[in-house]
Amino acid sequence: PVHGRILSIPVPGSFLNFGDVVLIDRKATSKAYSDGQIIKVHSFLAKLESSHSQTFSSIFYDCDQKDMDLLENMCENMGIFVDNWSSLNIQTLRSSTVIPSEFFDLRLNTELDAIQYIAFACRSKRKLSEVLSLWSNISQKSHSDLESH
Repeated sequence: PVHGRILSIPVPGSFLNFGDVVLIDRKATSKAYSDGQIIKVHSFLAKLESSHSQTFSSIFYDCDQKDMDLLENMCENMGIFVDNWSSLNIQTLRSSTVIPSEFFDLRLNTELDAIQYIAFACRSKRKLSEVLSLWSNISQKSHSDLESH
């Protein structure tokens, strides 16, 4: 076993958060994709340290890659991590027993490019709400259903 820091946003029901330090099995059990690179995913053994990060999600409408890049940059500047959950279905996200083996980064989901389901990790919902409001004003695009997980 080795320890590692979670650098993605785990789905609800996993009881883990972005930035947690965990003990993992050295042997990879599946894979994920980020910026076109394959990342090995390891089995979780125990949580060693909590990051105290919270997970939120929202639905974004009719956004192009430029809009998503702006959102990602604005969030990054405020210490908010962003992940695209559009490839996951709602049943997976609301289940406490089903954990997807693959997830994807903030590149647009071409099958659902009219609607993007975006996850956020941060410590303050108020800060996230402020960033989303500013993003909407600048991009002239909308989002809805900001949800805590």
